[in-house]
Amino acid sequence: MAGPGASRTLRVDQFCSVVNMSSSLQIELIPYLSDKYVYLLHDVDTRHNWYGAKVIGSAIDKNKIPGIDIVLDDGDEWMFASHEVHVMETPGTPKQMLSSIRKITSLPDDTNVYCGHKYTLSNSKFALSIEPENEALQSYATHVAHLCNKSLLMILTTLKLEKACNPFLPTSSKEIKQILNIHSTTNDAEALGVIRQAKDSF
Repeated sequence: MAGPGASRTLRVDQFCSVVNMSSSLQIELIPYLSDKYVYLLHDVDTRHNWYGAKVIGSAIDKNKIPGIDIVLDDGDEWMFASHEVHVMETPGTPKQMLSSIRKITSLPDDTNVYCGHKYTLSNSKFALSIEPENEALQSYATHVAHLCNKSLLMILTTLKLEKACNPFLPTSSKEIKQILNIHSTTNDAEALGVIRQAKDSF
């Protein structure tokens, strides 16, 4: 994994499958703290004039962060470098996370997903502990371990792969509920909370 202060620039065709996407559009991966990532999306063909740059921020943070020029909220659409950006808020309680997961899983299976934390290796080990017979997960966990052993970044995945390997997505899975002793009548939000607690104590 990348160490503190390290950064890596990825061309747009490495993370986006949108047809006719500008090749000048890039994403800058910036690790921060000990286990998180942030991403800076930029167009290298933008003029150098500083006054052409705009600060875009969340409506939630508009009173916390000075200098925001464009305020965006959940469901908003915004044009950047001739491409349409759809804003999705993904907050954090089990009930909120379930809503966020449903938003994300409604996207096409070939949607590329970038993680915000360096939890991929520990998550894959946890997932194997509750789904040891999952062949897709076995293959993915081996791949993740290989990358981590070589200190390579593990940031890009697809929604299709996440659906096959991520135990937080199929919260209605009978197999996962049985292994974690989640009652069949437990709703998905409560089940997600139980899975989260199981991961925290793993």
